[in-house]
Amino acid sequence: MRIHTDTAPAFMQSLATVIDKDPASLESWRCLHITHKDNVSEEWVEETLDRLRENHKDLDCEIIYCDDKDILFISRHLQVDEIYEIADDFIRANYNAHGEAGEIALYNMCHDWRIMKDLLLNKTPMYVAEKPSPALYNFGEIESLKEIFNEAKKMRTARMPLHVMIVEDDLLTQRMVTGTFKDNYAVITAANAQEAVANYLMHAPDIVFLDIGLPDASGFDVLHQIMANDPHAYVVMFSGNSYLDNVAAAMSEGASGFVSKPFKKDKMRHYIEESAVHHRQYNA
Repeated sequence: MRIHTDTAPAFMQSLATVIDKDPASLESWRCLHITHKDNVSEEWVEETLDRLRENHKDLDCEIIYCDDKDILFISRHLQVDEIYEIADDFIRANYNAHGEAGEIALYNMCHDWRIMKDLLLNKTPMYVAEKPSPALYNFGEIESLKEIFNEAKKMRTARMPLHVMIVEDDLLTQRMVTGTFKDNYAVITAANAQEAVANYLMHAPDIVFLDIGLPDASGFDVLHQIMANDPHAYVVMFSGNSYLDNVAAAMSEGASGFVSKPFKKDKMRHYIEESAVHHRQYNA
């Protein structure tokens, strides 16, 4: 369980960014919105958060405490009946103790993305996030590859088949994904961050599936370097650790999508086809 209080505005804006760019990244995530009466006390808030920490500390979920004292309970792994059971538990214990009648609404963050986007933005109307420029990891001498990249980039919208790059240090997973797509696409692989940046500059792929956890640097370092050289790159990040903050961070840093392990082939194919549309738009 991760409880967001002081960080709630920044986290909610990051989630709104995810929803705006790619609602499918939040497929299977659910949000329970718990509202209150206007006269709810600070004591109620503390009791509610304490009860969550005590009774549900091992849950894989996000708890957002909003400035208006609403609570957003977000989880991917819990079933609907489990979420309602948790809601009933602390609503009975806290709202009733203070004479309050709590109200709840449950949203599928992918299917109900318009509602969720409005909800998140309405709760952070005055918040302006400070986003410092990321420090670029030193990938060594890559200047010599930039001329090659410029030529490859010019050919990107006209060449066939689409070029798909897989950045994954687990060789078994790399072979599995390559075997899935090699008959329909040109597949480029990299096992670490250094190879990923070099191969991107040499091939200007249509799409990159980029692991967050790499042996020599973070996938976010690779993402920053790719975006610095190609602002219209189409990068989909992935991780076995599908915490919501990983999804939010990936999209906020410039990724176009996020997939969780184990991979769903149909979802990956969807992103591949979307990347072709994306590049045609920017080269029209």
